[in-house]
Amino acid sequence: MRYIDLTHTFKQNMPVYPGNPKPELKQIAFADKDGYNDFQIKTDMHVGTHMDAPFHMLQNGKRLSEYPPEHFFGKGHLIDARGKSINADLLNEKEISRGDIVLIMTGFSNKFGRPEYYESYPEISKTLASKIVELGVGIVGIDTQVQIDRHLPFTNCYLKMMY
Repeated sequence: MRYIDLTHTFKQNMPVYPGNPKPELKQIAFADKDGYNDFQIKTDMHVGTHMDAPFHMLQNGKRLSEYPPEHFFGKGHLIDARGKSINADLLNEKEISRGDIVLIMTGFSNKFGRPEYYESYPEISKTLASKIVELGVGIVGIDTQVQIDRHLPFTNCYLKMMY
């Protein structure tokens, strides 16, 4: 098994969803003066690469802290959706088991940091959301910032890992 880090590096000028507060990253201790380096981070929860739990969209949904650590590891399936409709057909010929992780690559991450990243993003279809629920997928990831969760029946059982 290989571990792959998909995160964007957190930095002061990181792009945020329009209207959200800008993140702050400030050095508060310096090795030459204080004997150590330390930083202070101030950010909302939807900056850069992040993971949402059902609680994000559902008043009584589960929080990330309510999942056991092993939930966040498993067999991953990369779905190449570049230039395609993001529907259930993308899962044809994939042997996905309950609890597996599905990562959807749209190519949209290339727009990270530009205004269109938040304006004209691809979204999954209701058919794909339903299929993911039917299969019992444990985590769904997509290389866009917003709106994987427009389909609320899907939201009831998902975690999303945003890129």
